[in-house]
Amino acid sequence: MNTDFLQKIQQSIYSPEFYRELRSKSFRYSLRYFLTLCLSLAIIGTVIFSVRLVPAVSNFTTQIGPRIASHYPDELVATFSKGVLSTNVPEPYFIKLPPEFPLVQGTSTSPSPRPENLIVIDTKATSSSEKLHEYNTLILATRESVIGDDGTGVQSREYGRFFDITLSKQKVSTSFDTLHRFAPLISTALVGALFIFVFLFFAAKLLYLLIGALIILFIAKFRKTPLTYKTAYCIGLHAITPAILVQSLLAVYGAHIPYLFTAVFIIAVIVNFSALQQPEINQTSETLTKEN
Repeated sequence: MNTDFLQKIQQSIYSPEFYRELRSKSFRYSLRYFLTLCLSLAIIGTVIFSVRLVPAVSNFTTQIGPRIASHYPDELVATFSKGVLSTNVPEPYFIKLPPEFPLVQGTSTSPSPRPENLIVIDTKATSSSEKLHEYNTLILATRESVIGDDGTGVQSREYGRFFDITLSKQKVSTSFDTLHRFAPLISTALVGALFIFVFLFFAAKLLYLLIGALIILFIAKFRKTPLTYKTAYCIGLHAITPAILVQSLLAVYGAHIPYLFTAVFIIAVIVNFSALQQPEINQTSETLTKEN
């Protein structure tokens, strides 16, 4: 990220001279700036989130995965077919909560601070908080859905009609062994996918600006500043900069404020339209002075 591009970012946030000259720039000039901004933020965002993502993948494939496989019951075979669960064991079937899972806390439906069971399979049970309480379990797997209590209330999720899989001790162990072997490749693929996602997330603002340009035209008409739609769109490619930066900063902290993006964008447009009008005001003042 060179100093020239950093200067363009600063000018796009606010610079009277820059916005006066922008009206004579080509569409390619503004589009190149915007895509470079998206690319730069995608790289920064990928680095920031990868710091959390890569260790999490490594921890799952080396620690959590093998632990899950070791605690999978030897005799249990669970089959999911067209969104329906069936097993080869008498039900209800209890899988105890392992003692090495100390971080699991009690739920709002569990009678004890720590549930006795990790999973209970009962395909004849209904999805209800009463059954979670009765079985004192963290998760209840029924015929068509899995339910659990995340501390805020009971949540139920259907398996899905296209979710077809058979789980056994051997298959679970083999699956996690495969994940462990390909962990570096998986991490690389996830980082690449994250980069593409972040870039496309910001690049999608090009669609937002189809409406944003109309907002700019409305403000221009109100300010009595003649603009074409193409020029308004080009201005939007720069004026959207502070909104994108604010949104990016909030995303790092996992925060979201409704309508803040549009509010910041409109404020940036209004402030910089004052700059666009400034030469006309000065020119009018000079003309009146000369006439007097």
